[in-house]
This record gives sequence, structure tokens and C-alpha cells, in this order.
Amino acid sequence: MRKQGGQTLIEMMIALTLAMVISIATIYLYSAQLKIFYHTARKQQTTEEIQAAFEVVTDLLRQAEMCLTCNPAQQISISYPAGVANPNGAQTPYLANDGISLDFSVPSGYAIWPNSTTPYASNSMHLSWSQASGTLLLSNGPNAGAAQAASGVVIAGTTGKLNTSIVNFDVWPLAVGAGNVPTAGTSAADKPTAGYHVVLTARVGANDPAYVNQLAPNGAMRNYRTITYEADILPRNW
Repeated sequence: MRKQGGQTLIEMMIALTLAMVISIATIYLYSAQLKIFYHTARKQQTTEEIQAAFEVVTDLLRQAEMCLTCNPAQQISISYPAGVANPNGAQTPYLANDGISLDFSVPSGYAIWPNSTTPYASNSMHLSWSQASGTLLLSNGPNAGAAQAASGVVIAGTTGKLNTSIVNFDVWPLAVGAGNVPTAGTSAADKPTAGYHVVLTARVGANDPAYVNQLAPNGAMRNYRTITYEADILPRNW
């Protein structure tokens, strides 16, 4: 039975149901857009941070004092933790317990950051990174021991689930191979007759079960977005 100018109970229930469906669809659409915006913003932030850090690191390594004909040879000292196969292979942006320490000198008497205080004698540099910290640290001093003991400045990476975390940092010597093509050295102590290959990888944001990282479909970074910068470099007086 219909009241004049009104609706039946069934019509009201149908209208209410349609309104609820539209509201739920709107909420889901908003949530999806918010998720896309979040991942885009996080990727942009991480990209800018890692790009800046990569430029700082490679510019500094290019200033390293080199003398491959000296005895002993002067080159970048590279140390990796025992039991970890380095450098990272294909589809392996993450290795458990990974880390690296680099020791080298830049020209003394010149303002090359972080050696920025006259007489510019703290020209020994120490770069370090570990999977445990997720941060890339730089310190300096008048010699290698002092540089290693000094408090490091964080170049990239912070703590916390949602913050940028460095998941790989590799510096590996390159040798001149067949046809004068650069090839990876067999050990971190090899003479870098063709320079160095530098890789820096960062994790973007938090774990996302709906995402599969095609660079590590079966590894620890499977559900994380990652950003990688890499380049071959030649030190200043190589």
C-alpha cells in the first residue's frame, strides 16, 4: 500500500542499500588512490635521497689517491664480512648479514668534504654500511685508524619500517679483460685496472603483500619496492 507522495518500505530499503553500495565503493576507490599516492610519494622521496647519496659517494671515490705501480699498491681498501658472497648477484638486491667498509685517502691540503677544516690534513676516509643498520656512514681523520674510530655522518638511510633503508652497497674492482672490456675482479683486493663498479640499492617504504619485486621474486625484498643506482668510475689519478 502506498501513501500519497511517499515510498513503500521496500523502496526505502532498496534506496538505502544502493546508497550504502555507492558509499562503500567510494571508500574503496579513495583507499586505492591514497595507497597509490603513498607509494608514489615514498618512491620519489627515496629516489631523491639515494640519488644524492650515490653522487656524494661516487664523487668522493673519484678523488681517491691511486698508485697501482707502487709497492705496495695504493688503492681503495675494500672489506666485506666473512661468509657473505659479494658482490651481490643477479636478482639478489639483499644479502643477510651483508656489509662493507672502504678505506682510502683523498689529496691532503685541499678542502674535499668532509675534510673541510684547514690545514685539510684529515684526508683519510672511511665509508661503511651494514645490513643491520641500513645506513651509509662516512667518517674521516688524519689516518685510517682515526677515520675508522671517528663518529660517522649518515649519508643515506634511516631507521624505522617506513623510512629509507639501504639494503645493498657494493664497490668492486674492475679489471681490463679480453678485447679491453672491463670485467669484474675475482676478489675485492684485485688491482682496479679498469676502475670500480659502484652499486647502491634502497628499500622503499614498508612491506606490501600485493606487490612482487621482479628483481627479487623469491628473496627478502619480494614484497618491497627497491631503487638501485650503479656506475663504473675511474678515480682521479688512476
